[in-house]
Amino acid sequence: MDNIDWLLMKLLHEKKSLNKTAESLYMTQSAVSKRLQRIEAEWDIKVVKRTSKGVIFTPSGDALAHLSLTVLEGMDALRKRFRLQRCHKKERGQQLLRFGITNSFARLNLSDLVSAYSKACDELSVHPILGSWDSNIKKLNEGSVDVAVCFDCHEAHSGGRRIFAEKLYLLMPRHLSVDGAAALPCVIGYHSTYAKNLIHEGLSYVFPEQHKDIEETSHVELAVSMVESGSACTLIFGEDWKVNRQQVKEVEIHDEKGSPVWGEVYLIWTQEAYRDLKIRRFINFTEAHFKSKNPSLGEST
Repeated sequence: MDNIDWLLMKLLHEKKSLNKTAESLYMTQSAVSKRLQRIEAEWDIKVVKRTSKGVIFTPSGDALAHLSLTVLEGMDALRKRFRLQRCHKKERGQQLLRFGITNSFARLNLSDLVSAYSKACDELSVHPILGSWDSNIKKLNEGSVDVAVCFDCHEAHSGGRRIFAEKLYLLMPRHLSVDGAAALPCVIGYHSTYAKNLIHEGLSYVFPEQHKDIEETSHVELAVSMVESGSACTLIFGEDWKVNRQQVKEVEIHDEKGSPVWGEVYLIWTQEAYRDLKIRRFINFTEAHFKSKNPSLGEST
């Protein structure tokens, strides 16, 4: 989905009319309908049901529409910040760093990292490139990014360091018990083999009496939105998600020994990038930045 698609979802949810949405976007109703069909195909969901009075959002469509607000607001804030930074850095002719990140990393960690880096070093112009955990590894191996974040670095043909670890949580509607959440579908937005294995492991701990099937969606944020709407539960890494605490709650998952289940996040890079002194300093800064927030992490691998 591009920015127009996210804006389409926002407007359609507000206006409940394809025609009024088309007018707001200066598009034909046919063009809006085609975009909506592509959105439904991309996410493999039915977004709306059409009626004589307009459209009615399905639970999945409603979750995606709420996600559109977060995406548009977040991207607008990042765009303004990075535009300002680029203006300053172009004046000084700074080198570009192509940084492969995920939506969740962008929402939870990127702003603080870039802000701290700009104050401490400011040698590189950090250009974030959004993708999934797996696609970041692919982009790195193809050479389209210099540095990236991912779950587990064993599939990457490059260097890597563990920068932080996040606990695994069950995110569920607040009014339900864990037993009640067992009746809901479990929707996840993580797609790396490493993350999926941890999630399956976590499910066996939190729902030991049943085999629970997993439904996949494209982004973690959509899974979180579905929990907020009361239509699903999900498993997430980290506790800093901006969720509606009146509607959802987090349950920390423990293994059979009573220890938390952790997911490890790595910073990975190409060999060519690591030969660049400024990029090496960015790597070292990033490791130090997150280690200060994870004092129990231990030595990097």
